[in-house]
Amino acid sequence: MTIDNLISLIRDVLVILASLVAGGWAFYKFRKLRMPEARLEISLSTSVTKNQRWLLVDTTIVIKNTGNVAVCSKVPNNPECTLEVRNIPARLKEGWLTPSDPQLPLLFEPVQYLKQFESWYPEEPFLLEPGTNETIHTFFATQKKGLLHLKCSFVDKDDNLWTAEALVDLIKSAATSHNTPHHHTRGLLFNSFTRSMVFGGVW
Repeated sequence: MTIDNLISLIRDVLVILASLVAGGWAFYKFRKLRMPEARLEISLSTSVTKNQRWLLVDTTIVIKNTGNVAVCSKVPNNPECTLEVRNIPARLKEGWLTPSDPQLPLLFEPVQYLKQFESWYPEEPFLLEPGTNETIHTFFATQKKGLLHLKCSFVDKDDNLWTAEALVDLIKSAATSHNTPHHHTRGLLFNSFTRSMVFGGVW
C-alpha cells in the first residue's frame, strides 16, 4: 500500500467516524426535544397600598409552564404549594441568609395559595398545560415598616419543587404609597386569579 492510498484510507475512516458522531448527536437532540419534560417558571412581584394604619400588600404570583407536558399538583389544595412571608429585622448578624434562617421569623403562617381552586374543582388537582400561565393575587395586611422576604413554592405530583423569592421594602413603600380610605384587617384577606394563554386569550 502506498502512502497516498494509506492517507486516503485514513481520510475515509475519519469521514465515516465524523458522520457517525454527527448522526448520533442529531438523534440525541431529536430524542431530547421529544422527551417529556416538566418545567415551570415562577415570578413574584408586589405592590403596596396604605391607609392611616395598615399597609396592604398585593403579592402577584405568576406560574408559567415552559415545559412540554402538563404539570399538576399532587392533591387538591396541595399543602406544599405555599407563600411564606418572613420579617427581616433591623439587627442582623453579617453573613448569608436563607429562608429557614432563625433570624427571619415568619410574619404569619404560610398561605396555601391554591386553596381558592377547591371551591370550583374540589376533586381535581391544580393543572397547568404547556404554554399557559396562571396569575394569582394574594393580599395581606401588616403594620410592619421594614423589609420582608417572600418565598413562593410549588410542588407537583412527582415531587418536583420550583420556588421564587423576592424582597419587599415596606419602608420605601410606606413613604411612596398613597393613603386610601379603606379599612383592612390583619392577616390574609383573599386571593384572586386569572388564567392566560400565550396568545393572549383569557378564560
